[in-house]
Order: sequence, then structure tokens, then C-alpha cells
Amino acid sequence: MPDGNAGPFAGPAVVAAGMANPLSAGGQEAKPWWMVRPRPPAALVVSGRWLHDGPDQTALLKEAIGRTGLVHPYITETWGDVSGESLNRYALIVIAGHYESVPDTLLLALRQYVEAGGPLLGLHAANSCFTTPDYIDLIGSRFTRHDPIKAYTVEVDEPDHPLTAGLTPFRVVDELREDTFQHDTIQIVASAEGHPVAYWKPVERGRVVYISLGHDRRSLAHPGYLKLIENAVIWLIAPHTAR
Repeated sequence: MPDGNAGPFAGPAVVAAGMANPLSAGGQEAKPWWMVRPRPPAALVVSGRWLHDGPDQTALLKEAIGRTGLVHPYITETWGDVSGESLNRYALIVIAGHYESVPDTLLLALRQYVEAGGPLLGLHAANSCFTTPDYIDLIGSRFTRHDPIKAYTVEVDEPDHPLTAGLTPFRVVDELREDTFQHDTIQIVASAEGHPVAYWKPVERGRVVYISLGHDRRSLAHPGYLKLIENAVIWLIAPHTAR
């Protein structure tokens, strides 16, 4: 784990000042994101072994986040080596899954991180990690069921929102998760067959974004998914401005 920045949450202002430019000054292709120095602020990515034991899929998840050049992702399979105090080191926290019990104090620290302005990105199994009411309230939904993997179309519900910038409806092969959603607190920006695929919600000074896609490489490598991830990272760590 990186030492991170001194002091409280390495928030949007820090990120804006330290983000990597994807193109060099001459407009030529920049180095691969993992070679950029100095590194951009750190993002904690909790995979929780949700990726069905596919190391290539873990790599795809890391690539999807790192390629933005705005954060440097650090993957961990468990919250076991993360303390509540250490969360403030990260400019972004990404939860893709987790299936081990954690202390209530860690979940409380996660909420406090977001309430203080820390951005949280939930992917795929993030809403089936923990069943405590407080976590469900934080993430904005709870997993209920999903259809067998199939092809379906993701529709753009809010084309003018930054989360869907440059995105058009696309076909994807994935699980279609039919979850229980907090419709009074979330703002849906993309959906499929009447079920939210991407949404966001405000939590005090912070933002939470959830994207249901990402069961395996068929969606993890899909241009539509990669665009959603890119938009989410950019929007979450940008300086908070009222929409």
C-alpha cells in the first residue's frame, strides 16, 4: 500500500493538481499509465475475488481504472489489510466485491470517508458485499437476483450527464442484475430492460457511483463499459460542483 498524502482525504483539489496528462506536450501518445512518473494519486480497488478466479479479468479491471491517467489503482482482495484511518490516503475507493466479514468500524470509516467528500465507485458485486442497512444505504441498492448471462442493450437515460458523456446505447453480454434500489435517493443515468445499470447518489459532501456491469471479460473489455468507468473516475474526482 502507498504511503499516500499527509493529512485528511486526498480529495478532488489534490487530484486536479496532480493528474497525469494522457498526451505529451507535443500531442504524441503518452507512456502507459503504469509508467507515468510522478504517479497520480492512489485509488484503492477492492476486488474481493469477485472476478471468478480469472487473473486476466483482474488485470482488465485495473486497466479500466488506470488508463484514465487520473489515479493509480492498487488492487487488494480483502479489506483485511485496510484500516479506517488509511482510507483517507486514497483519492478514490472502488469496491468490486468482498465476501468476508469486516469490523463495523471499517464500514463506519467508509461512510465517513464519503461524507467528508471522498468518492466511492461501486462495480458489479459491490451491492452484494455487505448486508448491513447502513452499507446498503451508502451504496444505494442491494443485490436481489440476476438472469443467466445474456446479450442485452444498455440504454442511456441521461445523455447530458457527465457519467454518460460520449456514450450511446450499446449491446453487451453480461448478467442483468435485478436489484432492490433506493429510487428516492439515486439518479439513474443508464438502464437495461427497466433495470438501472448505472446511477449516482450524493452522500453529504461526497458522491457514490454504481455500475452493475462487469461479470467477466465480455463486459470488462467492452468499449461501453470502459467509457462508463472513464466518465465515472473523471466525474468522481473532479472538483465538486453543483449540477
